[in-house]
Amino acid sequence: MNQIDWKRKSENEDDVRYVQGLIQLRKSHRAFRFTTEAEINNHLFFLETPAFIIAYHLRDVQQYGPWRDIIVIHHNQEEKQSVFLPDEEEWHVICDGIHSGTVLLFSVRKQINLAGIGTWVLVKQT
Repeated sequence: MNQIDWKRKSENEDDVRYVQGLIQLRKSHRAFRFTTEAEINNHLFFLETPAFIIAYHLRDVQQYGPWRDIIVIHHNQEEKQSVFLPDEEEWHVICDGIHSGTVLLFSVRKQINLAGIGTWVLVKQT
């Protein structure tokens, strides 16, 4: 069920690259792989969001990898929505539903506009 049909890889190259970027992202920071309840309770906080959006903030996680803070947003509707960020500092988007990985795509402040279904990952440098 969770397999890539390698015979159709070239037909789905964008999806393959997106999944490769997600794997790279997950490996790059241990905050995506917490192993204890204490780590989760100390660092994971859910953000207030509109309906059909789940967002959480991984705070003060610099000891686990290259970023101090991480926000993950999942949006499961086609309609455009905005999510307000927890502060007015600059956040760097490294996953936007089309591209994924550890490379900065663009930056936002105060809020992020979501265009349809997807997952967004925002980070703050240490």
